[in-house]
Amino acid sequence: MTTQQRLEQLLDAVVVDAVGARVGEVVQILLDNISGRPTWVRVAARTLRPRLILITVPLAGAALEAGELRVPHPRALLKAAPRPAAEEELSPQDERTLIAHYGISPADDDLAAAPAPPPA
Repeated sequence: MTTQQRLEQLLDAVVVDAVGARVGEVVQILLDNISGRPTWVRVAARTLRPRLILITVPLAGAALEAGELRVPHPRALLKAAPRPAAEEELSPQDERTLIAHYGISPADDDLAAAPAPPPA
């Protein structure tokens, strides 16, 4: 499977948390400035008030299968994440803040741990 195909599968995937609770849909993929590989996604999620929020979620430890992106974080942590401006890339400060929030190491946000393609 090509990288382009993997990115297409990731875009619009339904995001679920560590226990399978629905969080929202991937609406943007953020690439690492150095490697060019996806490391974060922005997820459109609805709140109790019918309002849409964008949540920035790390791909480290995530698994993509059958249109579903399972992330290893509880929904409450995801929804409580800092919300940097919805731009094409994260600033270094935004990335540090998100890394601290999710409790991951900077090396963890590399796509070495990103979603593997589904089996053929």
